[in-house]
Amino acid sequence: MASEQLTVGTEELQDQSPERQTLRCLQDAILVLFMLASLLALRVLLRATRQSSCQVSPANTGIRMRRMLAWGLLLASLSRCLSVAAEMTIQDGRFDAWFQELSTEQRSWIADLVQLLPCMAFLSSFSVVVRFWAQLYYTATIVPLPLLDCLVVCINVAGYIMVGAIAASTFFL
Repeated sequence: MASEQLTVGTEELQDQSPERQTLRCLQDAILVLFMLASLLALRVLLRATRQSSCQVSPANTGIRMRRMLAWGLLLASLSRCLSVAAEMTIQDGRFDAWFQELSTEQRSWIADLVQLLPCMAFLSSFSVVVRFWAQLYYTATIVPLPLLDCLVVCINVAGYIMVGAIAASTFFL
């Protein structure tokens, strides 16, 4: 039974064109790399210490930024892993019945959306770095900026709303 499955898997691999096999190897490598990035972000997150009761300490601010960046990178890497796995499933033709009922344009739209969402997650996680540098600049010049956190969150939410609006409009057109 197992040898039959191995034979069937080998025959499927041999039936694929060299370009298709190369693409599959690249996707497997990308999946492994993003899994490693997820594990590294998780390791950084676990090693970062908890904040103490003094919230205004520069050390606590740095630890908080590191934890936020690690969370963002962890979630973005995991979403990229899921995206690559979904893309590989779609390309192999192993998908649910509801997906087969969609038109070709709708399938293409879903594939594009699956590829786009991890990019948005990475942009959100790197906005933490931009926020850190802005906070550092304004602290060094002794200019108070109390709404910096709110501004970064609003910009991220606006970006997600914009992508959602574009995705909805392209789906219904």
